Amino acid sequence: MTVELKRTSCTPAFPRNQDLDPPPFMAPGQFAVDTEPFGRDGIRRTIVINEGDVRALVYRPDAASGCCGYTGDDGPNMMCEACGRPIATALDDCGMAWSSVRLDPDAIQGAPPPPP
Repeated sequence: MTVELKRTSCTPAFPRNQDLDPPPFMAPGQFAVDTEPFGRDGIRRTIVINEGDVRALVYRPDAASGCCGYTGDDGPNMMCEACGRPIATALDDCGMAWSSVRLDPDAIQGAPPPPP
């Protein structure tokens, strides 16, 4: 689902700007666990990643979008390319504070650690 990632704190990696394109919330190669409720269902412990770190996910064809990108207002808008299960929400519409992808913690599992 992603490139190899290192955990960091759930704080913005880049300052917010006033441009139409929101800056990324996470730096490439990093992830954070957000303990606050997220989205319409109030999911806790979403895994926040940089959009560029996504692999094997595609946008749902029926996913609602905003003006220039995705808002996540209708729940998960990305699905597993292999099985079609909705597992992530991309947030990258113009005017948003930051862009990110949030993985549903109940829909994914981490890779096993590398051998010693």
